[in-house]
Amino acid sequence: IHDVRVQKYGYTVAGIGRPNKALTLQQLRDIIQSVYASKIESDERRAELYQQQLTMEQQLYTFLNKRYGCKQSVEEWWSAIVVAIQKYASRHCEVAIFGKILQNTIDEGFVKTFDTLKSTVQTLLREHLTKLYPQLIQSEREAVWRDWMRTGVPFAQCEQLVHHMYNEQDRTTIMPGLLSLVAVDMPSSALSSPMPSVTFSEASAAKSVGSCER
Repeated sequence: IHDVRVQKYGYTVAGIGRPNKALTLQQLRDIIQSVYASKIESDERRAELYQQQLTMEQQLYTFLNKRYGCKQSVEEWWSAIVVAIQKYASRHCEVAIFGKILQNTIDEGFVKTFDTLKSTVQTLLREHLTKLYPQLIQSEREAVWRDWMRTGVPFAQCEQLVHHMYNEQDRTTIMPGLLSLVAVDMPSSALSSPMPSVTFSEASAAKSVGSCER
């Protein structure tokens, strides 16, 4: 992310002090959701006053300013958020989307598109799970589902899902993304294994890349 404000005050992202410590993924997610919520309220208020809406970058700065007040604290939090986005964006789709919105490379409305996509992926994965293990009772399938969410969805199921949801042209963009996610955690010799897995967040991220960039 091009951090204009950090550069303005003569700092670098790596050099400025962070709030206590580096943000965890959950802390970053909480901030993102809070900023989205504050943006909705701000948009509604500005619409009533016939004022132009803030960009997400402006909204984040306003959010931090209201929460922390002190300019130094705001700049430190801003920098910590930038660093966290850079750290987590490659593996967590909601972080990548927020970063792209801050950069104005995708529209804010894509958040709703992604939520719909994520819900569709989840529904189809559950259907695949039922077909894969028809002999299991519901409670046993739920246990397998929880295991998938915790340790990763088998790659074969992700691949089937991509073929189900996308045409051939889109698949040529999405499949390399899925393979790269598996390759990050596995040696090349293991990619031929029938049971590599991808986390639900990663699978959603790979599927959303094509939609983001079109």
